[in-house]
Amino acid sequence: MVLVTSEITSKLNSTNIKYKVNYTYFTSKIKSCDSSFFSFSQIFWFGDMNYRINPSALDPDKAKSMIKNGRYADVLKFDQLRDQMREGKVFHGFTEGPITFRPTYKYDVNTDNWDSSEKNRSPAWCDRVLWRGDNIVQIDYVSVGQYKLSDHKPVASLFEAKVRHIRKINLIHLLWTYLSGQMLNLSQIVSR
Repeated sequence: MVLVTSEITSKLNSTNIKYKVNYTYFTSKIKSCDSSFFSFSQIFWFGDMNYRINPSALDPDKAKSMIKNGRYADVLKFDQLRDQMREGKVFHGFTEGPITFRPTYKYDVNTDNWDSSEKNRSPAWCDRVLWRGDNIVQIDYVSVGQYKLSDHKPVASLFEAKVRHIRKINLIHLLWTYLSGQMLNLSQIVSR
């Protein structure tokens, strides 16, 4: 089992390049005993994915009105992450549960108000939980809306997963590898 948390950049301009480059780069840097990232039996990937509602397809004010009326499914039809996954460009074989909560981004800090800046950003579900593998059942998927310290609302998900214990890992080495920015090779940190 692997747990991945990430914040994918929102700074590149081309949607196809932005997400594919980040995703491909990241997955190529993880190795497990000379196997690929995708050889793990279960992968949970969560964080600020920075996928947005396609602004050329849905005006921000229209999106806000639809969300106010609880029409999340209609707004999600314009979600960049779902589009990229459906087209097979990113997160191959990953699943996301039904989204039944308000968008997690873009709020004025310390409020529940949508972005009131000049940019008038469209609300979006930037913060996501995805999974891949067998024997995984998602029990719940929610946004924790009472937190207001950021322009994002955190998400949480509860899973039931059957796992098998293989080996202990050396967490100190794992932490050092991560902090030093070295290529992550799990064969170096697995206790034999």
